Amino acid sequence: MQQIQRFFNWLRQKLKKLGLSLGACIKKHYPIIIVLLAEVVIIWFVTTIVSPDLLCRAFWKELNNTPSELSNVIRGLGLGIGAAIGLPFLIWQAFQRERTSKAQAQQALSLKKQIEVNEQGQITERFTKAIEQLGDGKLTIRLGGIYALERISKESEKDYWPIMDILADFVREKTAKVDLMEYERLYNELVAATLKSETAELENKINEWVSNNKNSADVLAAMKVMGRGKQKLRPKENQHDVKGLDLRGIKIVGLDLTKLDYSNAVANEIGFIQAKLIGANLERVYLERGYLVGANLLNANLINANFLGANLKVAILDQANLKNAYLLNASLERANLREANLEGANLYGANLSGANLFKADLANANLHDANLREAILLEVNFLGANLTGTDLSRTDLTMANLYKLNLFSANLSESNLEKTELAESMLLGANLAKTKLAGANLANAEFAGANLIGAKLEDASVEHSDWFENLAQLKKPPLGLEKLQQKYWINPDKPLMGRLGNTYYKIEQRPQSNESQ
Repeated sequence: MQQIQRFFNWLRQKLKKLGLSLGACIKKHYPIIIVLLAEVVIIWFVTTIVSPDLLCRAFWKELNNTPSELSNVIRGLGLGIGAAIGLPFLIWQAFQRERTSKAQAQQALSLKKQIEVNEQGQITERFTKAIEQLGDGKLTIRLGGIYALERISKESEKDYWPIMDILADFVREKTAKVDLMEYERLYNELVAATLKSETAELENKINEWVSNNKNSADVLAAMKVMGRGKQKLRPKENQHDVKGLDLRGIKIVGLDLTKLDYSNAVANEIGFIQAKLIGANLERVYLERGYLVGANLLNANLINANFLGANLKVAILDQANLKNAYLLNASLERANLREANLEGANLYGANLSGANLFKADLANANLHDANLREAILLEVNFLGANLTGTDLSRTDLTMANLYKLNLFSANLSESNLEKTELAESMLLGANLAKTKLAGANLANAEFAGANLIGAKLEDASVEHSDWFENLAQLKKPPLGLEKLQQKYWINPDKPLMGRLGNTYYKIEQRPQSNESQ
C-alpha cells in the first residue's frame, strides 16, 4: 500500500513539473487509464491468484489424458488469454464510442446554435427592412412591410409584441389628423335638423366627411393583422399599464373589422366612426371615453368591456353580448340594442334616451339615475334590475318584465306599460302620470306617494297592492277607476296597507257576495 502511495506522489510531482495536475490528466485520459488498470488486474490475477505452479501442474496433468481432453485445456487457455487481451480493447472501444457520441452531440448543438444565430440575423434584417417599408411613400410598399411584420410575428415569439406595438403606433400616426370634433358638430346639427325634417343636406355633409376621412388600405391592413394575432395577453413581466394590444387614441373611420379579435386591448379614447365590428371579440376591452358614434357592433362580444363615459350614439348593438359591461355615464342615445344581453351591466347615469331595447335582457342591471326617456322597451326583462331614479318617461314598456323591481322615484309619466308585469314592485314616489297601465299586473306592488293622475288602469290587476295616495281626492282620477271600484273594495278591518284620504287601508278584490248585491 505504501508503495502505491509513493508511486502516486512521485507521479504527482512529475506532472507538477510539467505544469499538469493529476485530476486533469485522469479526467482527460480516463479511457487509457481504465484499460491499463484492467491489464494490471488481469496480470495480477494470473500471477497471484492462479500461480504458475498450479497452471503447470494442471497442464501436465492434462497431458497424461486423452487428446480430446488436452484440446479442451488448450481451448480454455486460449479463451483466457484472448479475454485478457481483448477485454481491455473492448472497454477502450466502448469509451471511444461514448466520446465520439458526445462529440457529435456537441457538434449538433453548436450547429443548431449557429443556425439560430443565422436565422435571428435574417429575422433582424427582415425586421429592419419591413420597418423601413412602413415609412415609404408608396401604398404597395407599406402594405408589403405590414405583411412582412405579420410573418415575422408568427415565426419569432419574442418579436410578437414589439411588432404589435409598431403597427399600433403606425395606425395612430396615420389617423392622427382625423377631427372627431368636426364630426360631432355635424352630428349634433343633424339631430337638431331631424326635429325640423331638414336632414338631407346635413346627411350629405356627414357622408362627405366620412368619405374624405376614411382610413387608407394600409391602416386597414395593420388593424387586421393586430386583430388576427393569436396572443392576446402580454407576458406578465411586460404587463405594466397594458395587458393586451395598445390601441389608445386610434381613430378608425368607415373600416370593416368584422369578426376580428381585440380582446383585452386598451383602447381608451379610441374613435370608431361608422366602423363595422360585426361579430368582433371585444371582451374585457377598455374603451373609456371612446367615440363609437354609428359603429356597427352587431352580435359583438363585449362581455366585461369598459365603456366608462363612452359615446355610443346611434350605434348598432343588436344581439351584442354586454354581460357585466361597465357603461357608467355612457351615451347610448338612439342606439339599437334589440335582443342585446345586458345582464348585470352597470348603466348608472347612462343616457339611453330614444334607444331601441326591444326584447333586451337587463336582468340584475344597474340603471340607477339612467335616462331611458322615449326608449323602446317592449318585452324587456328587468328582473332584479335597479331602476331607482330612472327616467322612463314616454317609454314603451309593453309586456316588459318589471317583477319585484325597485322603481323608487322613477319617472314613468306618459309611458306605455300595458300588460306589463309589475307585481311586487316598489313604486314609492314614482311618477306615473298619464301612464298606460291597462292590463298590467300590479298585484302586491307598493304605490305610496306615487303620482297616478291621468293614468289608464283599465283591466289592471291590483290585488293586495298598496293603493294610491289620496285616491278619492285626485283632481283627475285615473281612467278606469270606476271599473276598478266595482271590482275592488276598501277593507276597513285591515288598515295601514293603503291610503285613502289621511287613513291607510287594505284594498282587496270585492267578494262575490258583495258584487251580487
